[in-house]
Amino acid sequence: MLHVLGALPARYSHHGYDVRAQGISRRGRPRVEAGPYLQSGQGHCGECEPVRARLRGGDGDQLFLPHATLAAHRNDTVGIQPLEEGAHAASASSHQGARRAPKDRAGRRGVGGEAMKYTYFPGCSLEAGSIGYNMSTLAVSDTLGIELKELEDWNCCGATAYTSITDIQAFAICARNLALAEKEGRDIVAPCSACYTTMRKTNTYLRTYPEVKEKVGKALAAAGLSYGGGIRVVHLAEILTDGNGTMKALGEKVKVKLAGLKVACYHGCQIVRPGGGFDDPEFPTALDRLMTALGAEPVPFPMTARCCGGSMIVSRREIALHHLYKILRCAADSGAQCIVTACPLCHLTLDAYQGMVNRKFGTHYRIPIMYFPQLIGIALGFKPKELGIEKNIIGSKNLLGPYSK
Repeated sequence: MLHVLGALPARYSHHGYDVRAQGISRRGRPRVEAGPYLQSGQGHCGECEPVRARLRGGDGDQLFLPHATLAAHRNDTVGIQPLEEGAHAASASSHQGARRAPKDRAGRRGVGGEAMKYTYFPGCSLEAGSIGYNMSTLAVSDTLGIELKELEDWNCCGATAYTSITDIQAFAICARNLALAEKEGRDIVAPCSACYTTMRKTNTYLRTYPEVKEKVGKALAAAGLSYGGGIRVVHLAEILTDGNGTMKALGEKVKVKLAGLKVACYHGCQIVRPGGGFDDPEFPTALDRLMTALGAEPVPFPMTARCCGGSMIVSRREIALHHLYKILRCAADSGAQCIVTACPLCHLTLDAYQGMVNRKFGTHYRIPIMYFPQLIGIALGFKPKELGIEKNIIGSKNLLGPYSK
């Protein structure tokens, strides 16, 4: 299946999205520069002036997001549908196809009142180092009436690193999962940021570039498969913030309000990448809105879409530690009691390497790192052990004690 050769033509514009999303400047293209952002501009994390999230244009000009814009995102109540949800859907519609109900509509009704059945792609991480993410995702989904049926005979998505070696083979590996999911007739849910991004990117290329579809199609045919492009790749956070009343219904199911819990919502650099994502790539708010629905208080956190350093913790450790330090410092300076993420790699680096950051920078951070379904689960009345919270490295017993039974 992998013996398919060929390079992508230079005109494949989607490469630019991946480069830009990682913070690598491209001439004439805007990139995110997240400066410190604290309440009412009071104080800062010491790196820049105490202002707003910044967007730097290719010509060096700085465009500022006003405080009113942030307030519009932060102050949405559970009973009011945020305006940005519809706007965020436009990008996904253009690249992955318009939002639609799953083909198989029989079964339970989800939090939004519609039957929700999906093919579940846990990926390698959720069955190894991120078991807590898997446990909490399944527990929360089941409670909310979101049926997740694990994809049979799934294979590794290849992660984002594979495309840097060979695009076509990477797409073929990913397309196999899409083809298997298409046979099931359901859209595919991928909680892992790398899996979500890689499969979504593959879907986009197959729908956009005929030559890619042809080469990948030959590889699939050799394995007795075919893919017609009828599957959407979605994220659990996308399902819960899709603008169809799901957040309001989620709020109504909350048993334990997380009142007083200050959280830094860290989306990471992958699930928000342009080219088909469900949220604003430069100012994502999906996790903030979910935490607000639970009664928690998202703190201003301009590092929300910045890279954690990822695999550089192995190859370029000094650089990765500096990335982690800036994220942790921003969260601490914003008053966050924990950091909430949707990415297994972000969770691992922030959870496992705080001690190393402390030794290098002379700090004393010990900030619990939580997967967003874990906090949703606590609000729904689950015990921490049922959500795999004890598998996190930095303990959160004292933090979650007031909210858990």
